[in-house]
Amino acid sequence: MPELRKDPILDRWVVVSPERSCRPVDHDSQDATAEPNGDCPFCRGRESQTPTATLTIDQNGHCVDGESDWLVRVVPNFYPALSGLNASREPVAPAQNGPTFDGQPFFETLPGDGIHEVIIEAPQHATSLTEFDAAQIARILTAWRERLGQLATLENVQHVSLFRNNGAAAGASLSHVHSQLLATTFVPPQIQSELQAATEFWKQGRGSIWAQLVREERAAGERIVSESDLFTVFCPFASRLAGEVWIVPRQARPDFFAAEDDELDELAVVLRDTLGRLDSAFGSPAFNLAVHTAPFREPDRNAFHWHIEITPRMTGIAGFELGSGTWINIVAPENAAARLRAATP
Repeated sequence: MPELRKDPILDRWVVVSPERSCRPVDHDSQDATAEPNGDCPFCRGRESQTPTATLTIDQNGHCVDGESDWLVRVVPNFYPALSGLNASREPVAPAQNGPTFDGQPFFETLPGDGIHEVIIEAPQHATSLTEFDAAQIARILTAWRERLGQLATLENVQHVSLFRNNGAAAGASLSHVHSQLLATTFVPPQIQSELQAATEFWKQGRGSIWAQLVREERAAGERIVSESDLFTVFCPFASRLAGEVWIVPRQARPDFFAAEDDELDELAVVLRDTLGRLDSAFGSPAFNLAVHTAPFREPDRNAFHWHIEITPRMTGIAGFELGSGTWINIVAPENAAARLRAATP
């Protein structure tokens, strides 16, 4: 079973989940142009190869019962990183393993409680979101929003990470278009750090730090990739990896699940355009996409500003990054943005 272990020095939780090593690998995921291998469990007609759906979206973008005419399907992960969350159960105190320090356990563990689901983003076999029109991408975004909102109501869920790994170099084990969500009983350290910075900025009477960031990027101009009425797309000033790009809504709100239908429709167009530019400018790189949304129970959560971060995986993460926690980016974000602006989606 999965387990949470707290780093005794850095005070952060690590998921230990040996079961993840058993998940199937579709070797076509190494090649974005490969044909389906004939037994993809995510294709229409193979619904019995996955658990029963927790949510399905039809052609009208509506949540529906049943799975006969689905266009987006959310299912429990067969090989979850975290599992067994029971919303009615009282939180479990950290277990003491081994010695104590000042009366407190030095090594702490918790059950690996959580919910890990897969969003199957189309019934037909495809390997890239750019193969779909904006209407299908809007259905995917609707599934993200609806399921995230449902999980936010569970009392023991502190946060939901919503992400997609695109390509083998980004960690994808199956090539069929899909994303994932992981509901956790703790707030991940990246989100906690973002919230802390946003809260400090907010309490100084300066408003949303992300809104200020968008204003500064728009004023500078050189890192802007594209803009729409509701969203700004840019390569952040301190990009960690080559071609990193963020999609930030103009309206500062903490929760992705509060996005309106018209926002999702526009975001679908913006996201498709952005991914098309990445493909054109950088040769269809593998990438990770993450929706950053506010923790559900934090008192200062309204200082958070939901947004999407896309990190292409054209270069590796090596010893300096792992040993120091400092990133080396070999493409200046100004140059990356220029290439993305010039690219044809």
